Amino acid sequence: MAIIKKNIWFIFYVFALFFLVLFATLSYLSWTNIYKDYLNTQENMVKLIADSTRSLFKTQETVLNIVGNRFLEDENYKNNPHAMMTLNATLIDNPSIDAIALVTPNGTMTFVSGGYDVTTFPNLLEQESSRDSFLETLKSHKMVFGRTYLF
Repeated sequence: MAIIKKNIWFIFYVFALFFLVLFATLSYLSWTNIYKDYLNTQENMVKLIADSTRSLFKTQETVLNIVGNRFLEDENYKNNPHAMMTLNATLIDNPSIDAIALVTPNGTMTFVSGGYDVTTFPNLLEQESSRDSFLETLKSHKMVFGRTYLF
């Protein structure tokens, strides 16, 4: 009887160990699968956000190029009511653009939307906080992101 009792406990321990290893293995495989799904979802979300952001910036660059070229074609853009209506409509339709300014290559602002007096604005080349991004902008033929300035 003692041998049977001893064998039953041995069989119990073997089964318990077997099911414990089986449970640990299945738990690990399940966790790995969930982790891979989560990682894949996060990577897709980041790609979607990056593509959306790239698209938004490309759209903003196109809008700014069109508006900028329109103003450069018209010597009297400051005094042209139609040009100002176009500018105001562009700013209303694109709330992410707070203002538009035209700046000469020497850093002097010649026009700022909203009818502000441009003589009160600093020269972007002489101002330390704007110099680097302004110089980078002059070298590029694309939109450049620089520091936002409050004057």
